[in-house]
Amino acid sequence: MSKIWFITGANRGFGRIWTEAALARGDKVVATSRRPDALQDLVENYGDAILPLELDVTDRNRAIAAVVEALDAFGRLDVVSTTPVTACLALSRKCLTSRSETRWKSTSLVS
Repeated sequence: MSKIWFITGANRGFGRIWTEAALARGDKVVATSRRPDALQDLVENYGDAILPLELDVTDRNRAIAAVVEALDAFGRLDVVSTTPVTACLALSRKCLTSRSETRWKSTSLVS
């Protein structure tokens, strides 16, 4: 069974590498970036398997909205990769929305 990935910074660096690898193995990817237009080549190659979304991870409200969009599109998230070093499995809405603003920003700034 294929996995559903949520990857931040998907337009370059490790985020791009992980996005390409997940798509190549047949998984689906919610690929977030401050510049989702930089993902157009992947959309052309993989079609509906990739959902590019604009996201600045320091914007908590936009991040929550992006996760909701991802869940609406694919029904679940199996792997969440916040480039470069943190990842969690099976992220739930409660996990995401229960974080305080301070913890949200410190996590995104460290990552």
